[in-house]
Amino acid sequence: MFKMESKKNFSYIIDDVNFDDFNLTIIINEKNIYSACLFYQGNDLDFINEVKKIKKNEDEDEEEDLCLIQVIFGIAPFDKLEVEFEIMDKEENAIDNISFRIPSNAHLFAYYNNIRKYNLQKFEQTKKLKGVVHIIFCIILAHALEEKLISLEGNVTVEASGSMMKSEEEIKNETESSVKDMIGLVKHYETLGFKQSLPKHLTLALQNNNVPMQGKVKDILQVCAKNSESRVKAIEKIKGNKKRKFIE
Repeated sequence: MFKMESKKNFSYIIDDVNFDDFNLTIIINEKNIYSACLFYQGNDLDFINEVKKIKKNEDEDEEEDLCLIQVIFGIAPFDKLEVEFEIMDKEENAIDNISFRIPSNAHLFAYYNNIRKYNLQKFEQTKKLKGVVHIIFCIILAHALEEKLISLEGNVTVEASGSMMKSEEEIKNETESSVKDMIGLVKHYETLGFKQSLPKHLTLALQNNNVPMQGKVKDILQVCAKNSESRVKAIEKIKGNKKRKFIE
């Protein structure tokens, strides 16, 4: 598992793009950590009020923009992803653990579509954002390759994880739904060009709510390139001229 570091000395903006009612900002810091945030800047009062409610419920700063889509991606000096699994007995008591080291040149820390998290699908504004989280990831990875921060043979890792907690109703109806959700997440990452790092330990990984995955840069970008013509146009629409505006 990787740990995000504290504040860096400086960062600079590589993309700051306005399109329709949204803004996409992508920043990279001196440790080669990319942070992307897409937020709403339109005038629809219903949507604005809903965002305000969310920020209040999440106890977030009212002045800060709510990221509808967020991607955080880090390049070397990482050299491995460390994974540790607990082995449980039938009563779900930890009786042992097993650890693995997976080679890694870059790690996808966050790949969030907060539209789903905050149940904003009902708004018309969010419909045009379908697939945008993948587009943003493609933009970031292409920039890292262009800047020679990573090579086509570089290994990108990600930990497919999500809540395995069960409600009382789910407990009554067995645990299949939670497992299916996790497997669905794994399959989604597979569509992006990732593969399971420890396929023989999938059952154990699911029990630990963490399925480590990896993919070659060339394979992930190949998926980006295979997008439909409309997706390619969307990438061109979102991606602006590269900027290097330094910020504190």
